[in-house]
Amino acid sequence: MKNLILIILLISCSALFGNGILIMNAVTGSYLNLNYCNINVKINNQVAITTSSMSFYNQTGVAGLAKFAFPLKDNASATSLRWLINGEWHQAVITQGPQSGIVNPGESINPSIDQHLGKTPVVFSIPQTILADSSVVVELTYVQLLPYANGRVSYSYPSNYDYLYHNPLDSLSMNLQINSSRQITELSFPDLENIFTEINGTTANSNFIFNEFDPNMDIRLTYTLSMENLGIASMSTLRSHNNVPDNLGDGFFLTMAEPEPSGEVIQKYFTFMIDRSNCMSGTKLTQAKNAASYMVNNLNEGDYFNIVDFSTIANAFAANHVPFNEVNRNLALNYINHLEPFGSTNYSGAFDMAIPQFNTADLDAASIIVFLTGSQANTGIIETDLLLEHINNLISETDHNINLFCFGVGTSLNFQLLSAISNDNNGTATIVGLNNLEEILVGFFSNIRNPIVLNPSVEFSGQVEAISQVFPDPLPNLYLGQQMLICGRYNEAQTLQININGTAYGNPITFAFEDTLASEDISDNVFLMKIWAKLKIENLLIDYYLLNHNSPEAIALHDQIVAISTNYGVLCVFTNFSGGDTSVDDATLPPSKKEIQLLGNYPNPFNPNTKIRLAINVTKPLTVQIKIYNLKGQLIKILSRYINNSGTYDFLWNGTDEKGQSIASGIYFYQIQAGGLKINSKMLLLK
Repeated sequence: MKNLILIILLISCSALFGNGILIMNAVTGSYLNLNYCNINVKINNQVAITTSSMSFYNQTGVAGLAKFAFPLKDNASATSLRWLINGEWHQAVITQGPQSGIVNPGESINPSIDQHLGKTPVVFSIPQTILADSSVVVELTYVQLLPYANGRVSYSYPSNYDYLYHNPLDSLSMNLQINSSRQITELSFPDLENIFTEINGTTANSNFIFNEFDPNMDIRLTYTLSMENLGIASMSTLRSHNNVPDNLGDGFFLTMAEPEPSGEVIQKYFTFMIDRSNCMSGTKLTQAKNAASYMVNNLNEGDYFNIVDFSTIANAFAANHVPFNEVNRNLALNYINHLEPFGSTNYSGAFDMAIPQFNTADLDAASIIVFLTGSQANTGIIETDLLLEHINNLISETDHNINLFCFGVGTSLNFQLLSAISNDNNGTATIVGLNNLEEILVGFFSNIRNPIVLNPSVEFSGQVEAISQVFPDPLPNLYLGQQMLICGRYNEAQTLQININGTAYGNPITFAFEDTLASEDISDNVFLMKIWAKLKIENLLIDYYLLNHNSPEAIALHDQIVAISTNYGVLCVFTNFSGGDTSVDDATLPPSKKEIQLLGNYPNPFNPNTKIRLAINVTKPLTVQIKIYNLKGQLIKILSRYINNSGTYDFLWNGTDEKGQSIASGIYFYQIQAGGLKINSKMLLLK
C-alpha cells in the first residue's frame, strides 16, 4: 500500500538550463539563433502557468527540418505547443507514444546541446521545412507547482545559454501576474537590477523588457507571503459537463493547508545512512559528509540520532540511537570527518544495521531515516524484489512507522528500487546532481526537522459523496514551514469542512478548515483541471513502476495514464506532442484600433510616475510595446507586456531611462506598437 505520493526530482549535474532551442543537427551541434523571447507568467497561490513565445531565425543559409527542444523543469508539465511558420499557426496535439529523441538511434548528441537541455526536455519535430533567412515562432505553455518554504515562493525560467555559443537576444521580456490568498510582502528578482515590481495586498505584478539581452542566467524571482492568519488557500471551479472529459465530477478544487504551528517540537529518532563505497569517492562523499554534519549540528534538544555508513560492510557511530547533546554531537562530527571511500555497495547489510535500532525508539516520536547512495546494490542482496521485501520486513518487525527518504547521486542507480523503498515507508525519493548534493540535502533537512503532523489523513464533512479523486493519496507528513496540498473533484457546490487528522506530540491531532466550493465556472481557475490530471498521473505512475510492465495490471494502468494525458492535455512520459493540423488564424494580422484603445496617461503632467492606460480587446495573444522618445527623437525607454486576455492594462513609467537614471523635465512622445498597429501621443514630465 502506498504511504506517500512519490516525488522524484531529477536534478541535473548543474543548475544551468537553457531557453528553448531549435536544432538543425544535434550531432554536429547546428541550431538556429533565438532572436527574442517573451515570457508570460501567471501565478495563482503557488501554481504557475508559463507561456513562452520564442522566435528563431535560420541564419545557416540552408533550408531544412528542425527539432524544437525546451529544458522543462522536472516538476512542470507541458500543456500546449504551437508554432508560426510561413504566416500560418499550427497547433500540436498530445498523442500516445514517446516523444522523438534529440538524435536518431546510434547517434551521439553534441555534448553542449545535451548539457543545455538537461534530463527532462520537451522535444517536438517541426514538420515543415524552415527556409533560409526565415523565422519560426514557437509558443510553449506549461504548468508547475512552485517550491514553498516558510512563506517564500520561488520561480525560475530557464533562459541560460551558457553551454552554447549565442549572440545577445534582440529582446527578452516578461509579464508577471501573481494572485495570492495571503498578503504578499515582498517580490524580487535577485539576479536582475532596476526591475519595477508592484505589490497591492494579495496581488503583485512586474513587466520588463531587456534589449540586447545576454542570455547568461536564468530569470529567477522570489516572493514572500505574510505568515499571519495561516490556514488554507483554496481555489475551485464547477465546469459545464461538456467541458469535462470524464464522469468523475464536473468540479475541481485545490486546497493548500498550512496550520498555525503549536510551538511544541516533535521528538525525532534520526538515522543518516551514508554510502561510502568507491562510487562515492571525491566530491560526492565530501558533500555528503558536509550535509551529514549540518544535520547533526541542527538536531533539536530531546532528539536521538545515529550514523550508519556502508560499503562492503556496514558500520555505525553508535550501537543504538544516542541523545543529541554537545558531547555526542562532537563525537559524531569527528566520526563523519574520518569517513573514507572503500569497497562495494551493500544495501541489505546497511539496513540490517540501521532499522533494528528503532526498536527502542519512542513510539510517539518521529522515526526518520535518510538513505544516501551513489550506486546500485552490488553485494549482499541485489535483486530488486528481494531487497525491497527484505527492507520492508525489517521495518515491519519494529512496529514503528519509519519515514524513509532516499537520495540517489548520479545516474548509476536503480530508480525503481529507491522509489519503492521510499513509497512504501512514508518518504520521498530524490535523484540529485553531483554539484548540488549538499544544497539539496541541507534544504531537505531544514524542512523536515520540525514535524507538525505525522501519518495524516483527510476527512470531509458535508455532502462527502460529492467529493472524489483526492490526491495525493495518501497525504505526506507535514513539517514546519511547509504546505499540504489537497486536490480533488466534486459534483455539487457546498461549504466543505476539511479535517486533517494525524498525530503530534504523542497525541491525536486534527486541523479543521472550512472551504466553500465554487458553484459556477470560474475562468481563472480552469487550470485546476490540468493540476488534477498532473497529480492523478503521478499517482498512477507510482503503481505502474512497481509492476511488471508486461503484466495485465501494468498495461491497464498505462492505458489509463495515456487517456488522462490526452484527454486533459497534460504531457506525460507515455505521450508526446505531434504534428497537428494547420490552423490559419489572424495572429499575423495587426490588431485594429477597436481592439487597442489608448486611454491616456495619468497623471499628466506627472512627477516622476505616470501610468499609460490601454483598453485591450484581444482574440489572440500579442506583445504590446510602448516606446518613449524625447524631443530630439532619441529613444529613452521601452515598456513591454505580453497580452493574452482582454482588459484594461496600465504601463507604469517611473521617469527613468533604460539605465535607470532619472530624466529631465520636458515633453516626451510615446508610441504604442502592437503587431503592425501604431498609436502616438505625448506627455509632460514636470519636476
